[in-house]
Amino acid sequence: MAKKKKGNPHCPVAGCQTKKPHADDPIVKALMMEFSPPEKMTAWVLAAMAELRESICRDLEEEKVFAWHSRLRQPEELYIRTLYALFVASDKELPHIISGDMPNGLSGLKHVLAAVQILHRPNSAAKSPA
Repeated sequence: MAKKKKGNPHCPVAGCQTKKPHADDPIVKALMMEFSPPEKMTAWVLAAMAELRESICRDLEEEKVFAWHSRLRQPEELYIRTLYALFVASDKELPHIISGDMPNGLSGLKHVLAAVQILHRPNSAAKSPA
């Protein structure tokens, strides 16, 4: 019988190595107050994506190919992380997400990634005759 791995008592995110609750950090507390309400989170994300768009366009105009290439994934990653924070993450996971602590990769966001793939599929019903 396999032994069940004990989770971190300070964080529900698998693999997190924090030694104290993320919400005890004054910076995380302040960020939670500003960014965790959904209406504020979406407003900040919209502003950030607009700035990224401007930056990406400026990189193209100035022929900064490496800068342009390195920014390409940022809007999509921000979009996916925001969807995860809004619709999938529990209230206990939000402090971890906002803290930026590891692990913070997209592997834990598989539910959101699958949903986004479904949303971006062409509507097969629209192609079939009525």
